Amino acid sequence: MTALVTGTMAAMWTSATDQSRFVHSECAEPLFSSSYKRNNKSSGNKHLRCFPHCCIAHNATGYCGSTLRVATTVDQADLMVFAKFDLEDAPNATDVSCVVNVAIFDEFLRGRRLDVDASAGAVFEINSKRNSWHYGWVSSRFVKSTVQHQMKVLWLRSNVVVLTFG
Repeated sequence: MTALVTGTMAAMWTSATDQSRFVHSECAEPLFSSSYKRNNKSSGNKHLRCFPHCCIAHNATGYCGSTLRVATTVDQADLMVFAKFDLEDAPNATDVSCVVNVAIFDEFLRGRRLDVDASAGAVFEINSKRNSWHYGWVSSRFVKSTVQHQMKVLWLRSNVVVLTFG
């Protein structure tokens, strides 16, 4: 569980298990796979292939993947969503009571609120422009097959994080 605070306010968080979830209704394929491959671009960028899955059909040469949608039962007009790839066992960015610089979110993808009937909640889309999923994680060649990664999603409201999951 990660809790971040922007501005000068302290934060309290709740478990997102019952309050938020990934939404997947575009096709019958599972939303996530147990492993992904990265391609290395000439610019040095590393993009995940087929993340979170190939919704319509696999593209062997270009971008392949789809957006991520997340829903929450929290319905606040000022709710924001940020997401990033991280190691599964990575330490939390900060403790709940810490104050952090807002620049920490520069490394995150920002979710876009969708105008849909969320039945007493909100739905956000991450990577709505369907850009490649960049993940520049660097490791030695000896550990990469044993390390688990995850997509961390943070829900923020005003200057306080309300819940996170990933």
